[in-house]
Amino acid sequence: MTAHQLILKQRAELLAVMCGGGSAEPLDCVLDLLLAWEILVWEDYLCIRVAEKPLCSNVRQLLDVMYDKGEDACSLLLAAMNQVLPEEQKAGLCFGKECAVVGKNRPDTATLTLLADRPVLVRKLRDNIDGALNALLTTGCFTIKDCDAVQLPVYTPSQQVTCLNTTLIHSCFLCVIKSLKFSVPHD
Repeated sequence: MTAHQLILKQRAELLAVMCGGGSAEPLDCVLDLLLAWEILVWEDYLCIRVAEKPLCSNVRQLLDVMYDKGEDACSLLLAAMNQVLPEEQKAGLCFGKECAVVGKNRPDTATLTLLADRPVLVRKLRDNIDGALNALLTTGCFTIKDCDAVQLPVYTPSQQVTCLNTTLIHSCFLCVIKSLKFSVPHD
């Protein structure tokens, strides 16, 4: 059975395991992997991960976007879910044939590096977000406002790291724009 067919056939089960615990952590981890593997682009991520929508709506959107991207994307989505989900949640699901994610050349910009290394950053920083924010605050890279935005109490540790990563990507982008002497709208 193709990955495309597996996504369709197991849609209800995939939704159940990705939404079942009520935590966005599995979805965030899958999205991080798909971004790092360059299957999703940043615009896809923003379209899928909408904070105002229920978790299951975001998972449905992910399944739809990946289905529309084709067989290879579906195969990698299944591989990401297989990597992220605990063994007990994978029981009864079929993830298709294993697919190797081909190593790509290392990114050549800070922004691309943050995107490519996102899964590793989330795993390493989620238990030390305070230390990372202190370092950014001490060096002047972040303001108190930036730190407060990352540490909203409604965020899980992984979501805090994702917010931190997004803020850093935005900061890198603004620095590039400023260096190119384009006008930058102020927040």
